[in-house]
Amino acid sequence: MSGSSGSPMALRWALETARRLELRLVAVRAYKVPATSAGTVRPTPSRVAGSGDVLEASTLADLEAHVRAALGDDAEEVELRAVRGGRRRVLTAASDGAAMLVVDAPRRRELEGEPSFVRSLVYRAQCPVVIMPPRVSSTPAEPWVQGRRTARG
Repeated sequence: MSGSSGSPMALRWALETARRLELRLVAVRAYKVPATSAGTVRPTPSRVAGSGDVLEASTLADLEAHVRAALGDDAEEVELRAVRGGRRRVLTAASDGAAMLVVDAPRRRELEGEPSFVRSLVYRAQCPVVIMPPRVSSTPAEPWVQGRRTARG
């Protein structure tokens, strides 16, 4: 699940599908322990003993809040997992043995780099990948999605 949007429509669709297919739904959010710079004097989370545990707990709490906001009482049906690592690696690993992955459509910045997150996920996943387009996920489409040009300043 996206840390920014919370992926509410993707989550709702995934829950409905899991119910229909009698599958367990697992909401996964990746997190990374920030790297330290050599000149850092103050302790940062990555330099403090047990900081991975703190970040995992924080990520899990944030994930739970997003799931509850999207599903209300139905959130109890969802297993929550906060997994350390980059989202591509975490979701690729989660795809092994999964019936499907459900993700939000990529943002513009994710399409500009090669390979994009979704493209590489589709080719690396061990199961089908369902991508919620912006119009379905109720996230505002950027002008490039709707085919409009933006004025450059």
